[in-house]
Amino acid sequence: MAHGFHAEELAAFREVARRFACGSVRPSLSSSEFPFVPFAGELADEMESLGFFDILVPEKQGGLGQSLHALHTIVEEIATVDGSSAFLAFSQAFGRYLLATFSQNPHHTLYVQSRHEHRALIATALLHQPEDAGEYLRATPVSGGYRLDGAIDSMVCLPVASTALVPAVLGDGLEDALFLLDLRTDGVQVGEPLLGLGLRGCPLADLRISARVDSSTRLAHPDAMNHYRMAIDRFRLAAASISLGILRGSYQEALAYAHDRHQGKRPIIHHDMVRELLSGMASWIDVGSAALAHTTQKLESGQPVEASQTISVQELVTHAVARATTDGVQVLGGYGYMKDNGQERRMRDAKQLQSILGSSPMRRMEVMVRRLDRADSIPS
Repeated sequence: MAHGFHAEELAAFREVARRFACGSVRPSLSSSEFPFVPFAGELADEMESLGFFDILVPEKQGGLGQSLHALHTIVEEIATVDGSSAFLAFSQAFGRYLLATFSQNPHHTLYVQSRHEHRALIATALLHQPEDAGEYLRATPVSGGYRLDGAIDSMVCLPVASTALVPAVLGDGLEDALFLLDLRTDGVQVGEPLLGLGLRGCPLADLRISARVDSSTRLAHPDAMNHYRMAIDRFRLAAASISLGILRGSYQEALAYAHDRHQGKRPIIHHDMVRELLSGMASWIDVGSAALAHTTQKLESGQPVEASQTISVQELVTHAVARATTDGVQVLGGYGYMKDNGQERRMRDAKQLQSILGSSPMRRMEVMVRRLDRADSIPS
């Protein structure tokens, strides 16, 4: 599914993403955000046409068949302008990556049909710990299908999606499964849009289900949930790339302001306190970039990468960015807290990204659990 590391291809993707971010995303940024203003569907349509959503889908299935590194490049570049747009691309790339993995199964027909509709977005449970998300839904086998009962809170893109990928516990509680759910199904209720701390351009809502679904909606792969968890671990690096892009944007705006803003008859870039704040931001950009590049290269080259390592990289980058973007606000002084520029939005987006793919405390616990499991498997 990957072409590997080709510098020219990655440079081309970066340039396309940069032009999209500067030419389409930046002019559409508003002082208000969804649900106070309508969802920016035209941006989603443009990302679809540029292939951002299908970046990891194999060419034989109509995608671009690129590597994770290409996805990281795209979302990081978009995030320098707007984290929400980058997260939208991330969420759809994740959903379509899963569907491509299971594309030989009957469930795919539902999605292929929905793609011919306007803006066929997929809702996903990206604000949950993967191992826990399925516990909110129970799937009971019935004649010709399943009975789904339960709820999943804060599903990404749910208010504007046509389908949803939902994990569920099967009736006996001993097995998990994934379902591709048509949101028009009787008994499926989409709640009112939720107001999040950040990433508001990528709508959230709660899902309530008490419905009977056809057996073809289940992802029929015999090891579907393990593939789901493996995909989560790989996409942690893409989430970290969004955080890094947000930090780059914050640093660039703070640096430009420090050059233009004068105090005491000289630009504030010459003030030691300002330089210290900017230096800290630049250092985290360097450290985060190195950690992401190293781990991504190992994954793409087929080298073994422990799941705890991808979690650790996500934790390192998202925590550093959440703190460093507050420095980006401080460089602008009181202006940094105003909606006239992007710093306060970047600060909120960076904080929201800490909750992607599980809360930070749960991720930290997961790192230790996985390391202990690995240690237990090594004879003393």
